Parts: sequence; structure tokens; C-alpha cells
Amino acid sequence: MLGWDGFENETEVVWLVPHTTGTSRSGVETFDRYGRVIRSRAWTEEHDFLGGVPVAPPHLVLATIGEGLTSAHRWPGDYTPIPPRDRIELALEHYLRRGHPVPKLNTATLSIVRQLMRNRGQNEPPTESYAETRGIQQLRGQGLVKVFRQVPLCLQGKIVNRIDLVYPFRPSARRPDIFDPEEGAPVEIDGREYHERQFEKDRRRGNNHTVAGARLLVATPTLIERNITELVRDINFIKDRRKQSGR
Repeated sequence: MLGWDGFENETEVVWLVPHTTGTSRSGVETFDRYGRVIRSRAWTEEHDFLGGVPVAPPHLVLATIGEGLTSAHRWPGDYTPIPPRDRIELALEHYLRRGHPVPKLNTATLSIVRQLMRNRGQNEPPTESYAETRGIQQLRGQGLVKVFRQVPLCLQGKIVNRIDLVYPFRPSARRPDIFDPEEGAPVEIDGREYHERQFEKDRRRGNNHTVAGARLLVATPTLIERNITELVRDINFIKDRRKQSGR
């Protein structure tokens, strides 16, 4: 109902109830018949309503979303479904994108969330889409761990774009204030649903990268999910060309 990344296709109802609620109580038995129950010490009376259904506030959803979570199949017969930890990361990026702070609660899920926050690096903004987060996850699985998100691209001292992902050439690189083509490989993640509506803007964006001397790579959700090794090859090609140029 909330539409969080990684959970858009969920059909199971999950009920959040106080940790002290006994399984024999009639109310919980009713919940058990209509979905999974999470008994949480973080439970509060606070809630919103969506379609007449009480929905836990965002911080409690994030705090408990990993309990009993299973892998998510992307398509029928998917032999490498999205594991629970990656689904939590997808939800975290969605949560942060909406300006919510990480809650100071002690739950198993939030322990994972804090690890993910540390791994992101300091001052890294949230991704701007599900596809961007999946790009980071898939490339990380191929050994490309360090990445900077939403890096400003400048022309004549003016920010003209923000690059979705930049993979630095040096492991010791720190997050740049502005993009430098000699310091990293830029990657844009373009989904058909959004980018079909901004054809002119995308052409200008590509021109901006050319003028700035950037070797821009563009990835689609299909490439990310089904052909990630092609993107890895292209990123490594840019890195190798930089080495060969002696820079």
C-alpha cells in the first residue's frame, strides 16, 4: 500500500502488534487469518490510514520491514532473486528519498539499516529511483563496491546535471564536489517509463557530458537485471583507457 521500492508487488498483509500481545487473544487470531503478524517492542498507537486501513508510520515500517522477509523473484523461474538484505536496502533508499531520518530504535532490521548507512559512505545522498539502487547492488555483486551518487556536473561554473552514479578510478578517492572525468566513470540509469517523456532533456544531458569530456555510460533496468556484466565491462574499459593514457 505504501509503494516502497522492493515491496510494490507484495500481496501479503503484515500486521504490526505489541510484542506482549499473546497468540491466544482473539484479536491476534483474527490477524493471523488475514496475514503475517510481527510482534514488535517498537509498536506504538501512532498510525495513518490508507483506503480505510490503519498503516504504521514510516519509521515503524522501516524498523520492522525485515522481520520474516524472504527473497523476491523478479520474474518466473528467477534463480537469483533479490535477497532480504537488498530488499531492506531498496526500502531504506525509498525512505531516505522522502526525507525521513533513520529512527533511533533497537530492532534487528535497523541493525542492518545502520550497517547499510555506514557502507554508503559519508554525505552520500539517496538514490533517485529503484533502478539506481538496483544498479548499485548489481555492480557491487560484480566487485564494484565504491560509488558516489548524484554527483554535480558543471559547465562554466554552473551545475547542469547530476550524474546518477560515478565509479571512481582510485579506491582512496573521496566524494567530489563536482564531477571530474579524470577521476571516475559516470553512469546514468534510464528507465523507459520516465525517460520517454523527456527526450529533449536527455539529448541536452548527453551533449553536456560530451562538452565536459565525460565518457558517459547509460544503463537500462533490463541491462542491470539481465546483463550486468556488460556494464561492468564498459566501466572497466573506461578505467583501462585512463591508465593507458598515462593520467
